[in-house]
Amino acid sequence: HNAGESSIRGTFCGKETSGGMIVTVRDIRQAVTDALHTTSWFGSPPITFAAERLQTKRLDIRLEFADGTVYNDYDLATWIEPVKYLAFSSAITSAITIDVDGYAQIQDNYHLIITLTVDTTCPTGQGPVAEINPFVSVT
Repeated sequence: HNAGESSIRGTFCGKETSGGMIVTVRDIRQAVTDALHTTSWFGSPPITFAAERLQTKRLDIRLEFADGTVYNDYDLATWIEPVKYLAFSSAITSAITIDVDGYAQIQDNYHLIITLTVDTTCPTGQGPVAEINPFVSVT
């Protein structure tokens, strides 16, 4: 998003018009105030990550920022890479690993619930933490 001059052109009933306008963009950082896992899981119970070994599932995270902006999917913030403000982790990496873009990969079965975490770090340090606890089942 850059400041500058833009030209707008429109057509209505076959008539065209255009005009210029100045666009001002303010660079104000907004902290993440809430992060919520919204990942749809499957299996029985419905919080089970049941898949073949090395299969991946993208974690879904809903983010709310200090200015009230809400993104139901962190990928909607296209101007910044998730790795710059989200840190994904798994409590048991021998069963589930998570890459920097939020893709969980099943490694092996595990007998207990595993905590998957996303930490927010935008813009000035630690923000809210979201956790989800799926069962793991290799099919």
